[in-house]
Amino acid sequence: MKKVVTILFVLFTIATYSTKAQNCPCHQISKCQTPCSDVKEDDSKVQVLYFHQTRRCATCQAVENVTKTTVTEEYGKEVTFKSINIEKEKELAKKYGVHGQSLLVVKGKEKYNLTNVGFMYARNQPQRLKSKLITTIKSLK
Repeated sequence: MKKVVTILFVLFTIATYSTKAQNCPCHQISKCQTPCSDVKEDDSKVQVLYFHQTRRCATCQAVENVTKTTVTEEYGKEVTFKSINIEKEKELAKKYGVHGQSLLVVKGKEKYNLTNVGFMYARNQPQRLKSKLITTIKSLK
């Protein structure tokens, strides 16, 4: 039952993206082919950004916890982790083209969307999310 609810939640989250977001390659599972113009080119530090809403389910909280723990333990202050409430930080969400729960790894104009990976693995296979985060961050260093 939990798997069904999780799958339905992920599908609902994906379905709520606006048409603009659906056309943006940033919302695909892989690396952006044409990065959003709002991301500064001179950003030389890797950032992991977790966008969420005020009300969050157990999976949303698990995505944040696994991500924050992984970034802190593996990279310390070398990589920045930010948890961002999109209802309170609307401009920042707009800057990154985010319209729902999203997990992004960003450096300059390069942006990887790990939202689907996060929601698939955070609760039941957190090591897989951790591994994907580490691999993605290493690719940006």
